[in-house]
Amino acid sequence: MSVPPSHSRRTCRSAVLVAALALAVALPGLAQEEAPEGAGAPPQMILVHEETVKPPRLEEYVQRSKEFFAMVAANRDVMPTFAAQAFQTDEYEFVFALPLSGFAEMDSLMGEFMAMAEKGGAAFQETMEAGSETTTHFDEYIILHRTDLSYTPAEPRVSMVEGTVYRWDFYYLQPEMAMEAEQIARDVAALYKEKGIRDGYGVFQAVMGSDMPFLVVSVPGKSVADIETRLAEIATALGDAWPPIQARIHAATRDFVSKYAWARPDLSLAPPAPAE
Repeated sequence: MSVPPSHSRRTCRSAVLVAALALAVALPGLAQEEAPEGAGAPPQMILVHEETVKPPRLEEYVQRSKEFFAMVAANRDVMPTFAAQAFQTDEYEFVFALPLSGFAEMDSLMGEFMAMAEKGGAAFQETMEAGSETTTHFDEYIILHRTDLSYTPAEPRVSMVEGTVYRWDFYYLQPEMAMEAEQIARDVAALYKEKGIRDGYGVFQAVMGSDMPFLVVSVPGKSVADIETRLAEIATALGDAWPPIQARIHAATRDFVSKYAWARPDLSLAPPAPAE
């Protein structure tokens, strides 16, 4: 599902990552490698927080975000588990992927924010309010990293952790075609393997948020030109086997959005190291 579709690209404020998303984002991620899931192991869950920034206030937004993460890093006693991987899209969106162990962890995360607000007092409140003034809106949704639908070659040309830019393709599905979309994803991965394609991708499934159901396909690369060139070469390599699958994709989708995202390690925060 990661070769260029025939849909024209449109600009929209979609419920991303993503990805976490994504990537294959283990939001991300939407861009981290993760160990193969064992039998019965649940997929990685990711909370995606997306903010659209006012273009004239981009630098101010970045500065305020850095202040927030510095505040969290300095107060791990009240925010011990918070971690986020950041991405910036080509549509003035900043996407933060927060790994979750399950839905119950959202309550714990909210508790950490409340504790931080109480401890940080006026300084925390001022940082949050000032940052909010630099944005037009935000959105949140939860995705699962579907490794069973993703494609990870043994020797990828560019791995998820090596990528510096990602193409995120959002497939908004016909509700009655959700199961068919999963089968299409498996068929695409099988075709990539059969053809010996060395370019991997991650698939993420939305489980909470707006505009559901949808899948996000994350393709890592060295640059936008690198990704576009490889996708064109892959389309040629797939040959006559691709058009029938592409027709199935078109039948299963009600909308399609594609965007590029760049990793922002300066706005990311790793989880604290475990105590020895």
